[in-house]
Amino acid sequence: LAVEALEKIGVPEISIDLTMPTLVPAVADEMGLDGAAYEQLRAALDRKDASAVTAIGGKIAETMGLLLEYAGAVGNVIDKLEKMKLPPRARKECDRLLEVASMIRDVSPELSLTIDPVENRGFEYHSGVSFSIFSRSERSELGWGGRYLAGDGGRGKEGGEPATGFTLFLDSVLRVVPEAVKPRRVFLAFDTSRENNDRLREEGWVVIQGLEMIKDVFAEARRMNCDHAYVDGELKAVD
Repeated sequence: LAVEALEKIGVPEISIDLTMPTLVPAVADEMGLDGAAYEQLRAALDRKDASAVTAIGGKIAETMGLLLEYAGAVGNVIDKLEKMKLPPRARKECDRLLEVASMIRDVSPELSLTIDPVENRGFEYHSGVSFSIFSRSERSELGWGGRYLAGDGGRGKEGGEPATGFTLFLDSVLRVVPEAVKPRRVFLAFDTSRENNDRLREEGWVVIQGLEMIKDVFAEARRMNCDHAYVDGELKAVD
């Protein structure tokens, strides 16, 4: 829905980056990493700092290092993520992410689609597959969204109602949409037929029709800020 809306207003070269905010917490929980050690890991992942992840040591550093590495275009990383050994709950979370990626690829094969398994910034309250929206014409995100549990002011993680939504950042969107084309306006004399009125509107004209007979159609067209007048069955430019 978000991509469709952006495409309709002319946003070029849209790409979607998928993530699963619950994946890293599931790995950490099942491998017994919590407290300050987890916060250290989370900070390293947010910085995309592979050396800091390695410095944590142990099996979890190896696992998180691979998740950090396996980010990129869906076609390049999906097989690696499918074959990766993960604890049971984390494996389930990862499989959900890959399932959604495959579904999107099947429905919109032309869409640029990437996966970042460890991304979490901005998705702290999300409870499932989430996404960021980009355009190659803009450095900042155009929007983001995903699955969450509604309630507790948007912070609910348990007991809330499952929901999915997205937010578009209009300041970023407006920087990439094409400049709006000024609508063409045509003035029609009072006695112009309904058929011609309808036809011109269907062709995309903004139609202004007079409410009374007038002598100078072009003068009235100029007064009504029209760039054309419909005279004797023809569209004529207003000087």
